[in-house]
Amino acid sequence: MNQLIDIRDQDYCFVGEGSEIKGSIVLRGTTHLASNIEGEVKVDSDSLLIIEREGIIDGTISCYDLEIYGKVKGKVISSGKITIFPSAEVNAELFSQSLVIFPGATVNMTSQTL
Repeated sequence: MNQLIDIRDQDYCFVGEGSEIKGSIVLRGTTHLASNIEGEVKVDSDSLLIIEREGIIDGTISCYDLEIYGKVKGKVISSGKITIFPSAEVNAELFSQSLVIFPGATVNMTSQTL
């Protein structure tokens, strides 16, 4: 018996490797980005945004919690926590409630807690 997933029950988003987006996007639910995005990324909820190792974001990110494994350049506004993992490369202005940077990450930033 096939069970279909009701799209109204979906509360996550995944944009895969090789995808390119230019412009502004608004996403809902836990989001994984393994793509190349130039522009504005907004996660519209108290959900987690994960920039995968393959992900490259150049622009402005607005979200709740953020985990960075890939590359981020620009400005990040997080109303929760930003966690930067060893594989990450960050060159950005960071605004958040808290910030965690693991050894090995490449970080060039200015930061302010909210």
